[in-house]
Amino acid sequence: ANPTPRPAESPKFSGNWKLLWTTESELLFAVEKGLFAAGPCTGVEQTIDVANGRLENLVLFDNDSRLFVGSTIEPDASDASGARFNFAFSSCSLRWRGYDIPLPPVGKGWGDLLYLDDDLRVQRDVRGDLLIATKR
Repeated sequence: ANPTPRPAESPKFSGNWKLLWTTESELLFAVEKGLFAAGPCTGVEQTIDVANGRLENLVLFDNDSRLFVGSTIEPDASDASGARFNFAFSSCSLRWRGYDIPLPPVGKGWGDLLYLDDDLRVQRDVRGDLLIATKR
C-alpha cells in the first residue's frame, strides 16, 4: 500500500531523485551502451517540481557528457486516487565533448505513483515500464 495519500499532489513527490532501477528500454540502452560515443553512463537523475510544473531528466556520461530532457508535469485532475501525473517533453539537448546539441523534444505520457515516501519512489508509466528512485 502507498503510505502517501494522493502522492502525485504530495510535496514528497518534488525534489531531486536518483534512479536505482528501471525497465525502460531506451534508458537501459543508454545506461548499458552509452550514447553517441559519450562513454559509459555514470548516473541518471531527476528533478521534480510539481508546484511549478517542471520535470528535468539528466542522463550523465563520462567526459562531462549528458542528455537533458525538460518536461512539464502536473497531477492528473481526472484521477480519483491522486496517484497519476501527466508529463510532456518540452526541451532536449545532448552535451557531447563540450558541445551542446539541441534535439527535438518528442513525447508525452503519464505515470502512476505506486509507492512514495520521504526517500523512495516506485512508479509505472503509460507503457508499463517500472522505475525505482531514491531522494538525493
